[in-house]
Amino acid sequence: MASKRNIVLLCSLLIALLLPGCGNRIDVEQADRIAENYVQENESDSDEWYISQSESNGQNWVIHIKLFGNDCEIKVVYISKKSGSISDVRGGNEC
Repeated sequence: MASKRNIVLLCSLLIALLLPGCGNRIDVEQADRIAENYVQENESDSDEWYISQSESNGQNWVIHIKLFGNDCEIKVVYISKKSGSISDVRGGNEC
């Protein structure tokens, strides 16, 4: 029979392996699709926007979307990693 110490070590290892995956329900590909859908629903020229960068920032995915032919124009969409909801959208001219 395994000792109490070995059981505690095994449980600690399982928690360490499983816990990081529990926090993020939305992966970066899903976040990209959410941001693309947002642009399609809110921009008349939605087919002219493209994702230029996706990055992790704490509890959010940060998706940078630029306008074809005008790389100065940008939208930044913040998406919750846990719920997939859009927590903020910022836009403007980067140049």
